[in-house]
Amino acid sequence: MKNTSRMTSIALVLLASAAVAHAQRAPRVRPAQLQRYELHLIQSFPPGSTSDTSAASVNDLGQVTGLSSPGGAYLWSVATGMIDIGERPNSLSSAGYDVNRFGMVAGTSYTATLWTGVNEMVPIAAPAGTYFPFAFGLNDTGRVVGHASVSSNLTAAWVWDPVQGTRDLRALGVPGAATATAINESNQIVGKRLASNYIAYRFDLSSGVFVDLGTFGGPTSEALGIDDLGRVVGSARNANYNTRPFLWTSAAGMRDLGSLGGMPYDFGEATSINTSGQVVGNSSTASGERHAFLWDASHGMRDLNELVEDLGTFRLITATRISNTRWIVGNGRDPVSGIIRAFVLRPQ
Repeated sequence: MKNTSRMTSIALVLLASAAVAHAQRAPRVRPAQLQRYELHLIQSFPPGSTSDTSAASVNDLGQVTGLSSPGGAYLWSVATGMIDIGERPNSLSSAGYDVNRFGMVAGTSYTATLWTGVNEMVPIAAPAGTYFPFAFGLNDTGRVVGHASVSSNLTAAWVWDPVQGTRDLRALGVPGAATATAINESNQIVGKRLASNYIAYRFDLSSGVFVDLGTFGGPTSEALGIDDLGRVVGSARNANYNTRPFLWTSAAGMRDLGSLGGMPYDFGEATSINTSGQVVGNSSTASGERHAFLWDASHGMRDLNELVEDLGTFRLITATRISNTRWIVGNGRDPVSGIIRAFVLRPQ
């Protein structure tokens, strides 16, 4: 009875949050502009530690979640700095992978977990017949997506909410659904599914319709991000088996976003897109290094390292998320000190 009452309370909170989100967060398409950014590096905790940090997601308010090694999952903002949001009993580590407008965090702490506040955690069970669930995506209604292990080398995608619990996407209409990496405010889910090879998909939870997004002539693709307009980004192999960043729309299909190195064999992946159509990810450069990028239809692909004030010797290697308010987070390294840090780019 106690657990049932708790889940009912959580459901009411999330449904109330959803109503506010619907009123406040209608998708807006803004024209892309040349933007400069202010750099913030997220230091590990406890203060003074030289351990690594990484950032996975940022919301429209500039709140960031990720992993501080060995501290665990955190929530960061310019005003508060890093806050340890806690971990479940018997958890060896915890990590935040997505944060919504209300500061809720989806991630992992012994099992897939939804943080509704500091030290306030809701465990998410694996679908029947699977184990070791991981949560990767979250929307403003509190709906969470992720995957769980089926065997040592196979996974199954799932979606969770406090009313219906965990549901296997394979049973909901996505044959071979292996991962679910992101979910938008229209409850469209993206990831990859196993057909003859792994193929990127988009699934509409409301209608039960899924679509394969294709490849660039190669064998595989994977969807990593989706905006509230249903546009999808990720990576796909071309005919020469090179991994390329893509943007997919229902009108135009899959588009190769190019590379910082300018060659068709350069590696690249797109990880996130906002409602302005700005895309972030990482790409090989002409020198063979990996750099974080920002792409839009007006300017093409640009090296984020060239858009940041006072970068110093620090290098932005991967960009993991861009918000609708143009905050960008990712991970980088200082080659002089060797320190690996999460970065936050605040639009100026």
